Amino acid sequence: MSGVWSRQRYLITSVVLLLILLLRTVFSDVFQMILAVPAGVITAKFFGTDFAILPGYVVQLYGSLFTVNVTGACSAGFFFALIFSILFGLFFMQKRKWLWWLPFFAIIITIFVNVLRLILVIYCGALFDGVLDPYWQLKMHLVLGIFVFLPSLILISYIFERICSDER
Repeated sequence: MSGVWSRQRYLITSVVLLLILLLRTVFSDVFQMILAVPAGVITAKFFGTDFAILPGYVVQLYGSLFTVNVTGACSAGFFFALIFSILFGLFFMQKRKWLWWLPFFAIIITIFVNVLRLILVIYCGALFDGVLDPYWQLKMHLVLGIFVFLPSLILISYIFERICSDER
């Protein structure tokens, strides 16, 4: 087997990714509850603002400068699906006992990366409120998500890939 990745791992990672995306679609409220609610609450604690958990597990943060709703789109479900499937593919061959812990690792990583993204979105939203049109604020939200999630995905993948290759 050359390198850390093999054809089997690519196939396993792809199948797991498709299964997680299917589960995310079917059980969207569960993903919202597990991923978005903790991220919203931690973000509210970071800013020292009040929050409320609304029906549908929407977390509303309201401070003196902003009101933000952490909805299903803010749950980072796709990031969870990617990070979980990549870690599953890495650990499937060598460390099967770790597979039981992967959902917890992926959930914790997803929540904290999403908190970072939410903090940046709120800061930039407050900074550019009244300056940018709503259309450009949505684009800024998207760019900040890419700016946070993509490097995090690459870094976490690299770290765990090194862990798997070093222990051979």
